[in-house]
Amino acid sequence: QWIVMDVYFSSRRRHTRCSGVSWARRCVQETGIQAGLATRGKVVFSTSFGAFLTRAFDQVRMSGIGKIPLKICGSHAGSSINRDGPSQMGLEDIAIFSAIPDSVVFYPSDAVSMENAVVLAANSKELVYILSLIHI
Repeated sequence: QWIVMDVYFSSRRRHTRCSGVSWARRCVQETGIQAGLATRGKVVFSTSFGAFLTRAFDQVRMSGIGKIPLKICGSHAGSSINRDGPSQMGLEDIAIFSAIPDSVVFYPSDAVSMENAVVLAANSKELVYILSLIHI
């Protein structure tokens, strides 16, 4: 059984106005909740814009050191993401997540690769980061 936590869609359903700052705060809170559930044996995927996930890096790094198997999906990779603008571009996230010891980073190229990456992540005992071009 998997649990999926999503900052973007949950904030859209509950609030009519969301700012990047509140999304970033939610990413940090979501990472803490996810780490707690993962230590109890749950497979938890969290997802948000890659640019905002970098703000939760301290919690992610400490989870990596503690061998907590987080499963994180970041979206909006690269520098061509249309109307969302430059503040939404995940440019540093691959480097940051790759720097965590024993972590795994997937950057799938299509829907089939994404499905396989999710299955591999769910069955992995390591911290896994999946980066997608669009929000999943």
